[in-house]
Amino acid sequence: MMKFIRQNPLFVIGFVMVVILLGVAGIYDWVSPYGLEQMDMRNRFALPSAIHWLGTDNFGRDLATRLAAGARISLTIGIGTVAISALIGTALGIISGYYGGYVDTILMRVVDVFMAFPAFVLALAIIAVLGPGPLNLVISLAAIYWTQYARVARAMTLTEREKDYVAAARGIGASATRIITLHILPNILGPLIVLATFGMGTAIVAESGMSFLGLGVQPPTPTWGWSLAYGLKYLRAEPWMSTAAGLSLMFAVLAFNLLGDGIRDYLDPNRVTTKAVKKAVRTNVKRA
Repeated sequence: MMKFIRQNPLFVIGFVMVVILLGVAGIYDWVSPYGLEQMDMRNRFALPSAIHWLGTDNFGRDLATRLAAGARISLTIGIGTVAISALIGTALGIISGYYGGYVDTILMRVVDVFMAFPAFVLALAIIAVLGPGPLNLVISLAAIYWTQYARVARAMTLTEREKDYVAAARGIGASATRIITLHILPNILGPLIVLATFGMGTAIVAESGMSFLGLGVQPPTPTWGWSLAYGLKYLRAEPWMSTAAGLSLMFAVLAFNLLGDGIRDYLDPNRVTTKAVKKAVRTNVKRA
């Protein structure tokens, strides 16, 4: 593990960025001297400074405090979306791949139906029916992302069910439930974990997009998407309002993408690191 960390600095950077993001989301607005809705009309549109690290908005509210609260909301919705998507998609994918036949055909047709609709359009339609709000937003996003987990789980299960250890488990009379939970699932978790890590960044972007359009978490609850939309009104005069929210969103997505890349490389037994490639090149040059 330590060798892998030394050879993959981007994984370390991603991990540290995720830790920082979780720390800011968890404690910043609790230790901040400013409340979420605390106004200071004498300091409206204050520039970033030692007092207000990211400046203030048109009501004199501290932007750093509000963006930290927005980080907690985005992470909560992202985790909820990934958890529901992964649970439903993985369960249906394993069932489809293990049993095959009519079960596989029916479940895969359901997946095809969901994937036939443009993802964002389907999410908008669900929100239009259920109404805006954090829980409904999680449901709408999970409805468009669970198919990814179902397809990956099915493909991996089709491979694993033909292996000798599964045949041996069947031979000793193990039930399908026992084979799936104790044998197949542990062996397909790697790709699913990688998919979930990348999915966090995707879910955060989707949540911000919905909130930007006014279909996600509603004001006055501060979210990154709402902060972006709100800051557009003052973009020319006070650009840091939208810039801070945009940079926060970029930081979160980059953090989870780097972490996902690192986990994928660690779980891939055939991975070739940059350092290994350079070493091989030097060796070949010396031999030549």
